[in-house]
Amino acid sequence: MPAVDLVLREYPDLLAAYLDAGGQVCVIVLDFEGAVEGCNAAFRRLLSPDEDPRGRTFRDFLGRGDWERLTASGSPGGADSMAGRFPFRRAVVTVRSDRFSGRPLSLVVFEAGERRIVFGERIEASESEIVERMSALTSEMADLNRELSKTNASLERANATITRLMNSDPLTGIANRRFFSEMLERAVSFARRHRQSLALTICDIDRFKQINDCCGHAAGDKVLIGFARLLQDSCRAEDVAARFGGDEFCVLLPATDIESGRSFVERLRERWRGIAFDELPEPVTASFGLAVLADGDGVEDLLQRADTALYQAKRGGRDAVDCA
Repeated sequence: MPAVDLVLREYPDLLAAYLDAGGQVCVIVLDFEGAVEGCNAAFRRLLSPDEDPRGRTFRDFLGRGDWERLTASGSPGGADSMAGRFPFRRAVVTVRSDRFSGRPLSLVVFEAGERRIVFGERIEASESEIVERMSALTSEMADLNRELSKTNASLERANATITRLMNSDPLTGIANRRFFSEMLERAVSFARRHRQSLALTICDIDRFKQINDCCGHAAGDKVLIGFARLLQDSCRAEDVAARFGGDEFCVLLPATDIESGRSFVERLRERWRGIAFDELPEPVTASFGLAVLADGDGVEDLLQRADTALYQAKRGGRDAVDCA
């Protein structure tokens, strides 16, 4: 049972007493001509102390045009009729009295036979105050929106920085092993699904430990950075170069067969031999192992065959390219 029905059935006297003497809800009963037959204390408190509304036309207490707007607004039994139970009209009006100071009142008028029952609730702000508050609120919301936009932009930059740090090698700036492994998984899946070729080269710098031992780790870091820059400058947009760990690097070459892959790696090897480092007495070389994805290969199969090819290149004398 709805709460209102329960109150009306079980506590009619209590509800009548509350509406008559207490609370903030104004109750005014009008006759068929719009004259006030009676009202409760809440409405009388809005008027001057010596004003008696009984017998007077209700429109006398309203602002200019409010009575016409109140009686014309809505459509009894139409869209404003509470699910068809009570035809009513509603409007926000202004009660005229020195005591009330012209503050607005939200009214609902129920048609009850030849009478109208008016329920009103005082709005604790004038129209100008409402406009002023809404303007201030709009300005505040605009400021908050600007601050939120700045915060979102800062978060986006921070997230981009975090992502870059997570995916890149801190010394050389190229992709790290974690990111390369993710890209390799995707590339193998894509190549198998679309029956495309895919090449992978694993390479490392020859006798890198000797460079560190003889010339220091600072010189070794310059060699690693230089090799990483060579890989980046030589790669296409779709290729992925990464530092796999230590002096070992990988390059993923989508849509590349064995001939194209070998040609690319040989160019890398030749270019690397031509780069000189002031800290080192002679050119640095590198060895390369190349493998192309075969039918039935998974990620580990491709890695293993490229690694085996690298081992063969180093075993054959270094500064070489071997294919598996």
